[in-house]
Amino acid sequence: MTVTGKSFHPSLLCQFGSRIAETHFVNSTTLKCVAPEFLSRKSIPVSLTLFDAPLSSGPQLYFTPVDLSVAYIIPMFGHVTGGTRVTFILKEETPDDVSHCMFGRNIVPAIVYQSKLVCVSPPSLTHGPQRVGVSVNGKDFFPGELNFEYTKPAVFFTMHPKSGPESGGTIVALTGSNFVNGSSAACYFGDVKASGRWESDERLTCETSAMKPGNYKVR
Repeated sequence: MTVTGKSFHPSLLCQFGSRIAETHFVNSTTLKCVAPEFLSRKSIPVSLTLFDAPLSSGPQLYFTPVDLSVAYIIPMFGHVTGGTRVTFILKEETPDDVSHCMFGRNIVPAIVYQSKLVCVSPPSLTHGPQRVGVSVNGKDFFPGELNFEYTKPAVFFTMHPKSGPESGGTIVALTGSNFVNGSSAACYFGDVKASGRWESDERLTCETSAMKPGNYKVR
């Protein structure tokens, strides 16, 4: 935590409630304080002391501990090209001041709306898992154990059968490459989404829904 003011002394210490914290003197107007671990989520008064004597003046400052542990993310994978909207579900209620998300070493802005935290995945030069985390200042992150899987774009080669009844229920098998094993696998017949079943990196099956007769682009 950065504390700014004036006439700071190199021996000044930050105090969170009754606890003295690790303090780094930057200059006469800036201190860096390392907040201790707190079991409570209540706001803690912050003050400055010099040789065990309270010294700070001005408005009372408070520090509020928050738990930024990520419980899960939806979806858990996306293309290396980036652009995937990822919803972060925290273990505790999402604080309004969450400002950034982390994908590996990349940091992107966060959007908090109606207690939901959404970040758009940045592009990645490599595919594979990357650790995720969130922050309230864009610098300090709690990465946890969750990963976002960067995948190569899926490529379709063949589809069988190429037609079926308008009432739906046709199992369509698609072959290609880079199919991702996940519960959110799906096919689109035009704009109609059909749940998919991953069978291998090169095979995916989807069941058609009821649709009007016609030709639909499959993706």
